Amino acid sequence: MSRVLIVAGPADADFAEEVRRTTRGLDIEIAQSLPVAEQRAVLLVWSAVAPATAADIPTLIDLWSRGRLVIARRDDTALPLGLGDLDTLPAGAPVRETAFKLLHAALAPGEGAAVAAPPPPPPPLPESLTPVFEAAPAAMAPSARRWPMAVAVAVLVLAAAGGAALWLQ
Repeated sequence: MSRVLIVAGPADADFAEEVRRTTRGLDIEIAQSLPVAEQRAVLLVWSAVAPATAADIPTLIDLWSRGRLVIARRDDTALPLGLGDLDTLPAGAPVRETAFKLLHAALAPGEGAAVAAPPPPPPPLPESLTPVFEAAPAAMAPSARRWPMAVAVAVLVLAAAGGAALWLQ
């Protein structure tokens, strides 16, 4: 079984063959339809002779989410509902660019579809510190919370006054 599949309609078979020749050495199979539950890297050659059907959409979205799908347009035919927002190679893209993207999907899957995972949540605080951080602000009265700020301002004013007095002498 090959590592890469090019899905192209009969009208786009020449383009698919040219991509296969450009990738020299990579084992590529060309098909006119997408097999069910495909796991290989796939180049979907999209044109008016659409090689994919509505039934293929879940498989194509799964391939895209794993960075294993490249869509190359051959004309301005709209992609089916569900694929319209995906990045595609434009109709005029050179065969070399298409082959490069396909090689990247085959050899470095997962980097094409940059869906960033959310960062892991921070570890919980130890139980000995949790009451201090959660209860302290609520337990302090409003005037008690202002007291440290007033002290800090007073210290800064005195320091500035002392510095000015030394400078004037």
